[in-house]
Amino acid sequence: MTNYKLTINVGAINAATEKAFAETALLLGRKFSEVITEPRTWAGWSGPLDIVDTGRLRSSQQMVFASPTEAVFAWSLEYAAPVHEGYVTKNGTQIPGRPWTQIAQQEMNVQETFAVLYRQQLR
Repeated sequence: MTNYKLTINVGAINAATEKAFAETALLLGRKFSEVITEPRTWAGWSGPLDIVDTGRLRSSQQMVFASPTEAVFAWSLEYAAPVHEGYVTKNGTQIPGRPWTQIAQQEMNVQETFAVLYRQQLR
């Protein structure tokens, strides 16, 4: 009889997952700032424009690791949500949102970024 024992170092896999996730989250945070800063064409707006007036929105970004594989991003300013989602002015004018988080995720391809970083960690 011939036997073969298969073992997997789950600790190494978990460590690689956590490290790749942390790096992905940091890169996504940078991408959020980039999208806020760079002039671009936003749906409902004419011509390229950035979101930066004073830089306060960009600098208010916070990221907290809720677990080794969960990061929460927040922008603490009262006008962050209206800028992101859009709003209606007192005179009834519709101001379209500029959803920088969605754009950043699309441009970065978060899943692919994580996969590449994960494979690098396993080497």
